Amino acid sequence: EQKKGINAFEKKNEILFNRPAPVHQGGLTIGIPRVLNMFENYPFWHTLFTGCGFNVVLSPESNFTLYQSGVGSVMSENICFPAKLVHGHILSLIEQKVDRIFYPIIPKEEKEFGCSTNSFNCPVVSGYPEVIRSSIDPDGKYGVAFDKPVILFSDHKALEKACSNYCISLGVSSSQFATAFKAAMKEKKATEVQIANEQKALLNENIKNGKHAFVVAGRPYHTDPLIQQKVGQILSDLGIDVFT
Repeated sequence: EQKKGINAFEKKNEILFNRPAPVHQGGLTIGIPRVLNMFENYPFWHTLFTGCGFNVVLSPESNFTLYQSGVGSVMSENICFPAKLVHGHILSLIEQKVDRIFYPIIPKEEKEFGCSTNSFNCPVVSGYPEVIRSSIDPDGKYGVAFDKPVILFSDHKALEKACSNYCISLGVSSSQFATAFKAAMKEKKATEVQIANEQKALLNENIKNGKHAFVVAGRPYHTDPLIQQKVGQILSDLGIDVFT
């Protein structure tokens, strides 16, 4: 029987999203959609909000039923599939009766390399919270507060200020915020290092043993099994190691 290969997509999903959510009695429940830029930034937001005393609810993993549930509110037929999926995730958070939905506008991410000139997100990724506000209108139609602050990951000071404004507006003290923000920055870095190092060690092993491996290149949100059409699983089922 063929031995299965490593599927690093599964491992990456686990590292990003399998996070124990402490229950804060009487704390606000903030819903976060498992979409687009959350495949980079979720560890940061989860750590920040739980540190501020909020309960965090993540929308479920994408499947076809979830996609179909939101397709009626998609405004444009020619928008990409990862964006169309957002609608189903937002509706699932509304169904879970969260107090607020947090889906920020992120024009710029952190720079990947020191020599990069810029770090703009794709306009669809950064602008989609506005589309959701006008197409689903969680606040007006469903009575669920919809928060979409503009936040930049490219500038530490700007990031801290925007996060502080948001958390303090929800009643968090500045000292509690400062501690939570520090922990969130640390967790963001640690997650990136963990994802890279584990794969690096395994890839080096493959090279040393002359074993075939695939590196599947794509956007961070291609970690979503529905978006990548389970390409990682298909290849690893054939006994090949797959890295992201």
